[in-house]
Amino acid sequence: MIAVVKNAPSKTCTVEDGTVIVLEDDPLVQSLLKRQLTAIGYEVVATTDASAFLSEVMCQETRFAAAVIDVNLPGLSGDQVYSWIRESESRALQELPVIFLTGYPEKVPSDLLAPNKNCLLLSKPHSLVALRDSLAEIMAHQ
Repeated sequence: MIAVVKNAPSKTCTVEDGTVIVLEDDPLVQSLLKRQLTAIGYEVVATTDASAFLSEVMCQETRFAAAVIDVNLPGLSGDQVYSWIRESESRALQELPVIFLTGYPEKVPSDLLAPNKNCLLLSKPHSLVALRDSLAEIMAHQ
């Protein structure tokens, strides 16, 4: 299932308008991400399923300003989803900024965060400020 959260007025500073797609299998973490991203100023498309995520980004490849992907997912892992995005024929997807989330940063494959891959790692739990700053940093490199 894919949930869409529309941008809501916020007192928090806005990084940039746009839509962020979220792939997170934990409903509580996904709910937190949706609230945080909306507070920052983004619209949010969220799913718990890697296949639904990939279908969504393929159908609307230029729609998304960034993606937030959990590293440890059932089925396809976050790094497998990322590899698929980067190997697609779409330049927009190849250049999509990605923030990986994990509660186990020591278990993240070292090649996942190699230089020039247009991605960052954010450890769980994270704050709204850490998410906002990570998005600002990764989008500044576009």
